[in-house]
Amino acid sequence: VLVSPKVSGMILKLNVVEGQRVAQGDVLAELEDTDYQADFARATATLEAAKQRCQELQGYRPEEIDQAHAELSEAQAQLEQYEDDWRRAATLSDAKALSTEVRDAAQSKLRATEQRVRRLTLAVELMEKGPREERKRAAEADVRASEAELAKAKWRLDNCIIRAPISG
Repeated sequence: VLVSPKVSGMILKLNVVEGQRVAQGDVLAELEDTDYQADFARATATLEAAKQRCQELQGYRPEEIDQAHAELSEAQAQLEQYEDDWRRAATLSDAKALSTEVRDAAQSKLRATEQRVRRLTLAVELMEKGPREERKRAAEADVRASEAELAKAKWRLDNCIIRAPISG
């Protein structure tokens, strides 16, 4: 029976001599496995990282959603203040009691805050919907790819030990 390793490497330990009787499954030789152990450790860590990214995309934390709502509420309160400021500035400007520059500045603040409220409203909606399905599927695919790499690394590491295929 021809016995050869499935992976390449330097023989560290040879447990038999030519002509020696062996039972099926006996360890015949051990190959250097430093690189294969490192590959296995890297694949294990990559899989764990992929699982964590996948878990993170299952949904946002309630605190994150609450934070988005709080930012929106703050912007809405500012918007109310700037609307009042704009009305006063427009009235005073019409009465020639206020310069057009001050009125224009109030109008600019109002427009900017309206856009901020719009942006934060959309952000809250996105937070409530949760992460995109495409990202979830991509993260799940990363987990599957990492699992395959781990299986491959484990196979290589396991094949650093050469066993007798049959008794003889």
